[in-house]
Amino acid sequence: MEEVKNGQPQKEEVIETQAYTLRIRISDDFMTAWIRLDQKPGEEMITEADIKRAVTNFGVKKGLIQENLDSVLAGEHNYSEVVIAEGRPCVDGEDGRYDLMVNVTANQSPKELPDGTVDYTDMNLFVPVSKGQLLVKYSPATIGSFGFSVTGQLLTPKKGKDQPLLHGSGFILSEDKKEYTAAYDGKIDYKDGELNVSHVLTVPGNLDTASGHVHFAGDVEVKGEVFPGIVIEAGGNVVISGHVSSATIIAGGDVVLKGGMQAEGVGSISAGGNVEAKFIEAAQVDCNGNLKTNYLLNCNLNINGSLTVAGKKGAIIGGSISCMKGISVAEIGNTAELPTKIFVGAGEDVLERVVDMKRKLKKTDEEIMLLQKGKKQIEEAAEAVREKNRAIYEKTLQALSLKQTEREDILLREHYLSDLISEGEKSKVKVSGKIYPRVTLSFQSQKFEVKEELKNVTVGFSEGQIVVFNNI
Repeated sequence: MEEVKNGQPQKEEVIETQAYTLRIRISDDFMTAWIRLDQKPGEEMITEADIKRAVTNFGVKKGLIQENLDSVLAGEHNYSEVVIAEGRPCVDGEDGRYDLMVNVTANQSPKELPDGTVDYTDMNLFVPVSKGQLLVKYSPATIGSFGFSVTGQLLTPKKGKDQPLLHGSGFILSEDKKEYTAAYDGKIDYKDGELNVSHVLTVPGNLDTASGHVHFAGDVEVKGEVFPGIVIEAGGNVVISGHVSSATIIAGGDVVLKGGMQAEGVGSISAGGNVEAKFIEAAQVDCNGNLKTNYLLNCNLNINGSLTVAGKKGAIIGGSISCMKGISVAEIGNTAELPTKIFVGAGEDVLERVVDMKRKLKKTDEEIMLLQKGKKQIEEAAEAVREKNRAIYEKTLQALSLKQTEREDILLREHYLSDLISEGEKSKVKVSGKIYPRVTLSFQSQKFEVKEELKNVTVGFSEGQIVVFNNI
């Protein structure tokens, strides 16, 4: 009964006898086979063996569904088609994967409250881990599972691919190369196949004269308060949960003061990154990035980024603020007309440095010209003269190379400072509330002293002049 075409059985066949008509059909993908039995009344019933023999002869070798065959023999599917066999698809193997056993997403954004102020209570810059803690688990690639068609063809799965070992430091890899555990207490960083655990110093309580100063190469977290006179110096970030008094904080990264700072004119912050604080009073702050807070009183600030004083009552009162990339605030000054100085954009020091770079560039160009002249004279001299002056020639080449490298360095610094000046010229002071009298706003060499209250305005710099316009 079996007919084969191109190495595969026919897709459909009809077997007709005096007692019954049996139709057998196979799907195009050879994964399903159906039968339809039309049993003629009064004739001898077809047997299970007859159906199995017919189906097998037609080419259905695997996946017979006995339950369906029994129901056909019981007459439950007379004159209707029923699945008699099903293949099993192969399942491709899965690629190896790394599963993080630690939530590495730190809560790095403060929560904005309904009044517009910012709550730093739950803010963290790093995720702490403990020595021996399981960090990452590797699941190797799988080979998958084989399948088959109803015609008996073996279906081979595609094997998964294993992943390379993680790079990084501060972890211990198990012998089977499946588990990565922390080598010591610290913080975890995981990105693009690199896992690092770096040291974090956690102070569980307050920092005072009894506990002493902190000097640490990594990150520092203080759970309590920081008392007057304390020095915290960290190569990374500094996060302080409690109130900070007249302390000194030096960080190579960011500084977060969840409880604010009252420095009494002697405390200071120096950050290589951003500074975020609930409030800052009477402090010296040098910030290479952006500064965000809810309130500033009598502070001296130098900010290379932008300044945001959040909230409908966010205010800058008193002190001197120098900010490279613009300010956003509700109010500047107060009803008592406390003198408040605001400098925006590139300050005089940047302008002076540009002039100095131009002077150095001119001098270096003159020196290069002299060296090139001496080099040319030796090259154009007679061979005997060239040979006699070979040592001088080689020293000239070395000096010329050094001067050309020096010139490139000066140009890079000059371009950087020029870009700062250009960016500073675009900076603005946006005030949603009031600017009170005795506030001075300076842009480069231009100065604007507020004589009367200004409301809801933006102060900027255009074509060498300070301009004031109403906010929309």
